[in-house]
Amino acid sequence: MLGPFLGMSALTEAQKALLLQRSEHISLSKGSQVFLEKQTLQSIFLIHSGACKFHFSDEGEDEQITRFLGKGDLMGKRSVTLGGGTRVTATTMEPTELCRIDKKSFLQLLRTDAHFCQGFLKWVLRDMNEDEEGRMWSHPKKSIKKRLAGLLLFLAKKFGTDVTGKLLVRIKRDEMASFLGTSQEYVISLLRKFNQLNYIQLKKRNIYISSLSDLKKLAF
Repeated sequence: MLGPFLGMSALTEAQKALLLQRSEHISLSKGSQVFLEKQTLQSIFLIHSGACKFHFSDEGEDEQITRFLGKGDLMGKRSVTLGGGTRVTATTMEPTELCRIDKKSFLQLLRTDAHFCQGFLKWVLRDMNEDEEGRMWSHPKKSIKKRLAGLLLFLAKKFGTDVTGKLLVRIKRDEMASFLGTSQEYVISLLRKFNQLNYIQLKKRNIYISSLSDLKKLAF
């Protein structure tokens, strides 16, 4: 299941076997918590399929979503590599398959295997690049309309669409609102407007991307 992730294809069979012995495959249903805010982790979690969200509670106990994650993303790396508690809670957004990798085995490979360490560094840089791209379209000075268009573009790139343009991840309107820092009602209003302009199509709870070019013009 680990496959070529993080340069693992460069590991010896013995090293792969060691890591697999210290890892566990987990199947979680929608709405399951992978870990909690401020929890000190003894494992990292690789998303094999599905989707998760990072979030925390503000002073009013409202959920504030900070990130959406999908296949190939690694969760818990900060707590495992630097120590201390996590900054966010990780919750599944749909049925999700995870690989839980033992902290001791993971850190041992980082210390002793150059290929593995290089692969991990590349992953971290990819992760930073994705965050930087996200900041470009989600800048607080941009209107919610522009930021929503950017979010739809991100979801299409991150999780993909099928041949009809349907987003392959289903995100609730209140989750979009939490991520964008606005009300659910405003998000619904904007989505309807995008639908009228034929940027997207709304069918029940699904969103279909009709025009990536128009969304890009709006977002950037």
